[in-house]
Amino acid sequence: MHGAVSVGRVVLKCMPNHKRLGDRFGKAYKGIQGKIRALDTDALAAFLREGSLTLEGETFDKEDILVQLQYSGDKSHDADGVAGGLVILNVSPDAAMLDEAMAREVCAKVQKMRKEAGLRKEDALEVAYSCPADSSLLARVLRDQSAYIAGRIGRTPIPGAARPRRAVSLLRDEEEVRVKVLVDGKVQQKTEPLVLELLAGCPILGSKAAEALPDPSLLDDVENYVHCLDYARLRGTLEREGVLKVGLNGHAFELKRGEHLFLSYSEAAAVGGV
Repeated sequence: MHGAVSVGRVVLKCMPNHKRLGDRFGKAYKGIQGKIRALDTDALAAFLREGSLTLEGETFDKEDILVQLQYSGDKSHDADGVAGGLVILNVSPDAAMLDEAMAREVCAKVQKMRKEAGLRKEDALEVAYSCPADSSLLARVLRDQSAYIAGRIGRTPIPGAARPRRAVSLLRDEEEVRVKVLVDGKVQQKTEPLVLELLAGCPILGSKAAEALPDPSLLDDVENYVHCLDYARLRGTLEREGVLKVGLNGHAFELKRGEHLFLSYSEAAAVGGV
């Protein structure tokens, strides 16, 4: 048997230690038990604070009377007991938490596709995505959560508009992704289509390449040329020399890594090169 006193969203429950107090008071224990159960909020709070209390000349400590703090509020909060108290946390999701949950779902789909494609962790890879509309909720989340996604899958996702035209597609999949929004404080859920594509690692021509090669035909030839190169050898050249020397149709020029040419979309995005 125990007594309970409510304080806001917390209930203080006190329970006498039956064995200890029964041995101590014998037949008188029934009356003592009733007085313990009748303790009010102030008395229980003082007992928790001081570690003892006195009833009719008898002193009781925390081994005599057990007090538990229990949360009695709504499900928007969660609680856990700690030494000397109760920690209450607001667990209602906010918009940022919902965005992160959607980003995690996309990351999980990418990892699943990697396994389906038989790719290893060290394989050079790009991940492209496209949504039916750039104004969709999912498109906005993928843009805003780009850094978070890159941290989980190891590369910055490429929006469809920036997908290298000559990239080799390894696996393409159209998925329905759950999108969640808060409406009047409540989570509402629907699905939106998302196209995910795994691309073989490839060079990325930066925006400054177009400035250096204003002739669209020549720019197209250069893009075709760098995508025809062996990627591993291109990486070695750029890491060793920092430039790729190109001669096409009587034109000779240098593509500088980190300015005109990048080894990955992540590398380009990090310096605003795309």
